[in-house]
This record gives sequence, structure tokens and C-alpha cells, in this order.
Amino acid sequence: MAQAKPIPVPLVPPPPSKKSKDRFVIYLTIATLIFLVTGFGTAWYYLKDSPQRMFRSAYVDSGPVVIVVDGWAIATRMSIETSKSDSDWATTNKRAIVGILQKTLAESDPKKMLTPAEVGALQSTLKDASNSALGTTKIQGIIFTDFVIKQPV
Repeated sequence: MAQAKPIPVPLVPPPPSKKSKDRFVIYLTIATLIFLVTGFGTAWYYLKDSPQRMFRSAYVDSGPVVIVVDGWAIATRMSIETSKSDSDWATTNKRAIVGILQKTLAESDPKKMLTPAEVGALQSTLKDASNSALGTTKIQGIIFTDFVIKQPV
């Protein structure tokens, strides 16, 4: 007699119990909380001691200035650099400062304003003239925001 071979029966895993589903949600919630706390803690640690940008200078705009000297036309706009604590002083004395800047530009030789080095020297001259005329050292620099010079035709 021939022996009957057993027929393999596929094993079907039992359906997950409600208890294991609840554990998965709990573990997922714990992992998410750990991730968030770690992320916020890391961000706080690195940002707490970051230096805050403190601006030490203030700038007052001169407005447009146009000067004609010996047929040369100079059109410029300047910013007057002062310390932050002196910005109110510069705003109050803006008219006097701009008048001094115009006078100094008018007395300057336009032929010596053609290269960047000469313009840099002119900026120093303007700063020194403004400080000496006002009897102060509050003006830290004169910066050309626009500078156009036209030779006579």
C-alpha cells in the first residue's frame, strides 16, 4: 500500500491583535517626540550664543549735489557716516554738513577726481574738512553713493 503524502498547508499569520496596533502608535508617538525635542534642543543650543549683529555706524544721505567748476560738472550723492550714537547729531546738522561738502567740492580740482585713488583721497578730504569746520570728530567717513563727473566739451 502506498502511503499518502501529506498536503502542505500554507501558514497564514494570525491577524494582528489590537494590542500590537496600540503599541505601534505609542512607539511612533514616543519616537516623534524624541525627534522634536532633540531638534529644538539642538537649534536652541547653536542659536543661543550666536552674536547679534549690532550696527555701529549710521548713515545720513546728503541728497543730490551738483557742482560746476571750470566747465566740469560734478553730480554726486553722498552718505555721511557717523557712529550710531551720533546719528541724531548728523541729522540735525545735515544742512551745514552738506554746505561744507559742496564748498569743499567746489574748491577741489576736478582733474584730480578721475581715478579711484583720487576719489578715495577726495573722500578723506571731505571728511577732514567737515570735521574741522564743525569742530568735531563725529563724522567717520563720506561715502559716494553716486558720482558722475563730466569734462567740458
